[in-house]
Amino acid sequence: MRIWRWLLVACVVVVGAVASLWLLWPGQERVLAWVNPSAGRYLEGAPLEVRAPQGTYEVRFEVDGRTVGVSDQRDPEGRFILCWHPEGALGGEHRFAAVAIRADGREIGYDAARAEVVPRPGGHIPRFSHVYLIVFENRNLHDIIGNPRLPYLNSLAAHYGLAVNYYAVAHPSEPNYLALWSGSTQGVHNDLDYTFQAPHLGDELESSGRTWRVFAENVQVRDPRTGAPVCGRAPFYHDPDDEPGLYVRSHEPAISFADVSGDRSSCLQHITDFRHFDLSAASFELIVPNMCNDMHSCSEMHGDAWLRRWLPSHILDTPTWQRTNSVIFITWDEGTTPAHGGGQVPLIVISHRTPAGYESCRLYDHYALLRTIEQSWRLPCLGESCRTRGLTEFFR
Repeated sequence: MRIWRWLLVACVVVVGAVASLWLLWPGQERVLAWVNPSAGRYLEGAPLEVRAPQGTYEVRFEVDGRTVGVSDQRDPEGRFILCWHPEGALGGEHRFAAVAIRADGREIGYDAARAEVVPRPGGHIPRFSHVYLIVFENRNLHDIIGNPRLPYLNSLAAHYGLAVNYYAVAHPSEPNYLALWSGSTQGVHNDLDYTFQAPHLGDELESSGRTWRVFAENVQVRDPRTGAPVCGRAPFYHDPDDEPGLYVRSHEPAISFADVSGDRSSCLQHITDFRHFDLSAASFELIVPNMCNDMHSCSEMHGDAWLRRWLPSHILDTPTWQRTNSVIFITWDEGTTPAHGGGQVPLIVISHRTPAGYESCRLYDHYALLRTIEQSWRLPCLGESCRTRGLTEFFR
């Protein structure tokens, strides 16, 4: 009789446990796996990340039982990411939960974790020796970050800094380059040739006693037959069936300003063929790959392989980089969606002052990148950069 009583108690316990699991995960096939928070810690301001099972349409994120957002953005590794900004200081330990939801609304996965919220230390934009800006073309954040076919770019993002809530400001390409260079799209909504009488970053740099240079792949600065200056003219690349690899004027913003394009000596001083790259040539160096290497007309894999060959040998592995306080910004001119004007694109920040693996969920755009350069060198702000903040948190 006693044995039957113990068996009955055991059955009740098992049934109760199963029932509690069913109430916790109603109709769900498997749990999710947290990427961030991890190991009981959540760095304030970092994205919430989970890996979800196949069939997941979106993930609902909760903190202390309250829904803080829903993400339907899945990267190539199956991670759903939510940029979340708590109101006020969070601090202490909190309960984080994520629920995977199918397209028909059914909940199919669940995971919860308790984690201590660690405040982010404040940052300071240093006065850089050199700033290098590399601009690729036409890719969204999740085309690049988490893509296993792009090992080099993802290794840079993992080892240095990554802004995951960064946006281009317009479509198509040219207004984004103009925004990075002058703090304004100059009212441009296409990729045609323009000449503007307006202030730009080059003016500010020269006024402060600094120098600038554009290294544009396949640019022509002299007529190959006569040797006469032609200031950045080259055949445009239009036909996808043609051989890629030509310079395009709309990807090189300085040439659209009269004090550069209308002044031969200024053009020859500042616009340089890529083959003559010199990392010590100027304080600020804009690096413009050609139409294949920048991913415009070739694949992401091609661009990743090009950067893996070029960046270490020309900058990262050089003694100059090792001994100077410099920074490299790698971004994309535009994405393929209208979000915030030009789509969500990656921004990778490489410097000795950037904490390893640092990710930011704060909202930034091309104007914030320009503002960072201005703040580093105490330059007057240009246009829309005056209305934003720099990337302070990326530097210690």
